[in-house]
Amino acid sequence: MPIDDMLNKGAKVLDVGCGPGAWMKDVATLYPNSQFVGVDMSESLFEGVEVLHNMSFTTGNCEKVPDNTFDAVYQRLMVFAIRKDEWDNVIRELVRVTKPGGYIELVEIGDGNFDGPIPNMIKLWQGVVDLMEKRSIDLKIADKLQQKIADAGMKFIQSYTCSFPIGWDGQLGELQKVNMQGLYAGLKPLLLKVFNLSEEIYDKTVLIALDEATSQHCYSNSHAFVGKVLK
Repeated sequence: MPIDDMLNKGAKVLDVGCGPGAWMKDVATLYPNSQFVGVDMSESLFEGVEVLHNMSFTTGNCEKVPDNTFDAVYQRLMVFAIRKDEWDNVIRELVRVTKPGGYIELVEIGDGNFDGPIPNMIKLWQGVVDLMEKRSIDLKIADKLQQKIADAGMKFIQSYTCSFPIGWDGQLGELQKVNMQGLYAGLKPLLLKVFNLSEEIYDKTVLIALDEATSQHCYSNSHAFVGKVLK
């Protein structure tokens, strides 16, 4: 991939919604000649994080970033933070801060395998879907990203899908189970109202749901889309 050659030679990369910088740290280690900048809304996310020589953090969003600053931009799992009517503007901002000839990669959740006797998992996820719909959040945005890349004037390069087992198939499955438990913990105050449950019952339901997903070998998918900013 051309982006791999670019990173090996030395490039400037922006990680949008970087959180504590786990992805950025991994790629900064792989590509020591490149510089990685993480941006997120809360400075507390960066506290205590090990910062490599080619990493830095900044607070806010892309609005203050000058035009044509980065060779590549990476944005992952922002679906819960961006409303349906905001996506086109968000992608335009990513294009604005990317140099002509640079690359943008967008990664979002998608479909998965949730078949079998998993009533609690289905109930919980449907609650998330209903809640997000009321908040104008499009959980199926991954189905539209290839077209949105084209609409923003980029050249579509490629897409790929990563599947993550939930609680099975070794360490990866355990990590995904922890990730999903974190998702339901984060949405807990809102979902308690949706389901009209006590905290104790809700917590037990989440654990049962994740055990269902593990026993039935369920998995979730993430979809990635790469576009090139035209010169």
